[in-house]
Amino acid sequence: MTAAALVFLMQFVFVFCLSYAIVSDLRRLIIPNWIPIALAVTFPVFALMHAGVDRVPAHVAVAVLVFLISMIFFVADWMGGGDIKLLAAVMLWLGPGAAPEFLVVMSLLGAALAITLMIVRSFPSAVDPWGQTIVARRVIELARLGQCPYGVAIGAAALMFAPRVFGFA
Repeated sequence: MTAAALVFLMQFVFVFCLSYAIVSDLRRLIIPNWIPIALAVTFPVFALMHAGVDRVPAHVAVAVLVFLISMIFFVADWMGGGDIKLLAAVMLWLGPGAAPEFLVVMSLLGAALAITLMIVRSFPSAVDPWGQTIVARRVIELARLGQCPYGVAIGAAALMFAPRVFGFA
């Protein structure tokens, strides 16, 4: 396998895992453990071929720091275990250069999702669940249950930063 093909494979794994996490969290409020594991396992290969060995320790440090801080949110029952594992795995790929901007974008997307769910919960009669898509019906159900799939915000923000991760931006 050529180096370019291997880098492409790592990029595919990144995009596929995040896309799967978004759909899984939206459908079942679960992010399977294999997703952050796959991201963590493929990162060193991608980093060695694309970013360089000297940057890996900084990426690991940011991922560990974000994981430890996220544990506070997990203990407070503000985030699920899958969310914090996914966030740490994403931070491994993003590293210190993109971390601040990513966290702001992720927070804004999460806030928009939470506000949307609160509006839908407050005005359920304004939404006709039978005339909507499967996603719209699921959003209505999540709003009724008071659940917010934060993995959607994490995954969407990470996909927005994918060009930067891959060196295209």
